[in-house]
Amino acid sequence: MPAEKNPDMVFTSLTHRIDLRLLRDSFRLVRKSKSAGVDGVSAKQYAENLDENLCNLYQRLRRGQYAATPVKRIWLEKEDGGKRPIGIPAPEDKIVQKATETILNVIYDVDFYDFSHGFRKGHSQHKAIHELREQCLKLNINRIADADVSGFSDNINHRLLQDIISRR
Repeated sequence: MPAEKNPDMVFTSLTHRIDLRLLRDSFRLVRKSKSAGVDGVSAKQYAENLDENLCNLYQRLRRGQYAATPVKRIWLEKEDGGKRPIGIPAPEDKIVQKATETILNVIYDVDFYDFSHGFRKGHSQHKAIHELREQCLKLNINRIADADVSGFSDNINHRLLQDIISRR
């Protein structure tokens, strides 16, 4: 992949990297909820004419005519009495998101450190906890005040993040 061979390469467009095979693979990988998005189409219904639907999606992507539909919002009751919002995207949007994720992972994964585990293939929260424990044992650390990253996306310097992303 060009990103690995050339760390300074800047990617100006990704659409041409999405092909029918990637869309088909992405469909297989997305979680197929029984709930339909705002378009009223469930994953099962989309799969009934999968080849035709994917060809249509591919053509709209190539022509720049694809537009994501709004996400259907539902609210689930929490144990503490509050409510948690859940978004249900249309199956087609899930496919495009997964295809885009696949491409972005190939581009950006080479820039991550091995100890960075969030949302990366072959990494997990369990691996992160294991490494944290191993480092604590190695460095004779007996206490951790807080190792949670909740609210991280709300508190990260988005300008700095955009600058880092724009380098690729």
